[in-house]
Amino acid sequence: MKRKSFWFIALLLCLLTLSMSGTAHAAARQWKVVPSPNSAENNGSLSSIAFTPEGNAWSVGYAYTDGGQHFQSLALYRSARDQQWKVVPTPQFAGGSSVLSSVVALSENNAWAVGSYTTASGQNQPLVLHWDGSSWQRVKSPTPGQGSTGTELNSITAISANNIWAAGSYFDGTYTRTLVEHWDGKAWQLVQSPNVETAQDSTNKFRSIVARSAKDIWAVGEAAPPIPNSKPMLQHWDGKKWQVVPYKTTESGRLLSVTALSKNDVWAVGQTYQGPGEPLTLHWDGKQWTRVESPTRNEISGLYGAVALAKNDVWAVGFSGSFDGETLAMHWDGKQWTIVETPRPDETGGSLHAVALDPATNNLWAVGFSNMNSISPRTLTMLYS
Repeated sequence: MKRKSFWFIALLLCLLTLSMSGTAHAAARQWKVVPSPNSAENNGSLSSIAFTPEGNAWSVGYAYTDGGQHFQSLALYRSARDQQWKVVPTPQFAGGSSVLSSVVALSENNAWAVGSYTTASGQNQPLVLHWDGSSWQRVKSPTPGQGSTGTELNSITAISANNIWAAGSYFDGTYTRTLVEHWDGKAWQLVQSPNVETAQDSTNKFRSIVARSAKDIWAVGEAAPPIPNSKPMLQHWDGKKWQVVPYKTTESGRLLSVTALSKNDVWAVGQTYQGPGEPLTLHWDGKQWTRVESPTRNEISGLYGAVALAKNDVWAVGFSGSFDGETLAMHWDGKQWTIVETPRPDETGGSLHAVALDPATNNLWAVGFSNMNSISPRTLTMLYS
């Protein structure tokens, strides 16, 4: 009898030890800053991050040049083998500026990045770059209309190597219109998309696009009349055409990122302009968009990037604070959003602009910039492990 009691107690102690070990392991996961390089002039800001299936990463953005008079596109690469970020050259534009806003990586020899560049005459034009395994090369993309200005591509998403979408906006001389372009494996082509506001000097702008399939693509951003009072804008591609999907709200704001798990489970995040400005989180259940409450630090804040991993595992990143900003990370556990603490990158704070999963390690990465209260930002990369 005593022998049985001994083994029972031993089993309980073993299970308790394993439970405590598992709890400690889970609690050990946290965000940490990982060193990342800057441009030749020692500055940079990162807007997007993407991984190949093997776990190699690309992150893109921009850096100041000529003492802050121009921008130049910036691309960082991290090999899963050596695990070090390094700067990879991108095409530059003499006398002008260039910015990369988004990147997608299909394989080691196939990645795409989009943004905009400024001509010598000061016009913004769409910028599309392709990585072939050895260098970034500019790929011709259409500019809508004639004499259009202020053209930019803000986001890119890929279904396959021959089915890639990019979204942004352009000014046609009357008002700013939505812009969608599609790659079919041979060329980029314009795809018509509707506009919510059409009055002179109004704005319709896509900030983010995500594709689940050829018949299920979402693009989000904002629409604003001439007097600034932008409202979140959401549009859907069903395989034939783009359509505006209603979201009824009296609040002004904008959407900056969209991520999708299924046709009935899509998240969009951004910022409201109510009060000091608060994080905005919207959810699509297959029938309608609804706002889901998210925490705020009672100061200006917003969410720039999001990634959905499971119904109870969604992440969003951004910033909190104004001149002395803090990086911000939030997590959805299936019931509520909570703030997950992030380290302060330096004495002047920082901002996170994108978040993505490394499929090789199942760790999360977020990118943005630090040295926030300065004309010389520094690239910022964070790892959640």
